Amino acid sequence: MYSYPNHCPFCSSFYTSAVSHASPSSGYQPQSPKRDGTSIYPHLTPEYVTQTMFVSNFIGICFSRTLHYQFYCWYFHTLPFLMWMTDAPLMMRIVLVGMVEYAFNVFPATAFSSYVLQSAHFVVLAWLWMATVPSVVEV
Repeated sequence: MYSYPNHCPFCSSFYTSAVSHASPSSGYQPQSPKRDGTSIYPHLTPEYVTQTMFVSNFIGICFSRTLHYQFYCWYFHTLPFLMWMTDAPLMMRIVLVGMVEYAFNVFPATAFSSYVLQSAHFVVLAWLWMATVPSVVEV
């Protein structure tokens, strides 16, 4: 049976379990390694996976119908990473994070704090749109 080379024991055991539980009638055929000994599955870089997860979560926050104060804990820790990915000037990064922080510290929410929050979100989203995507596959 083929096992992933250079992977953690969990991945290997998960693959083994998945193959052993696949029914022969389902047509599942496990993939074999390439002739040169490398895996046919790409090894995604941690930067790519992290960026994909954080940006996906941020897009969901940007386009949600309502933002409750509890939602801030979903993504406050990702804001520095998201801002670091952009080419925005340092002062703009600090101001945008400050705008988000201000908006969530106003209670009860006002029309102005909601405007500040949405404005900051969409400016960050625009900078993320222009950001470079990290390498997908390790070489």
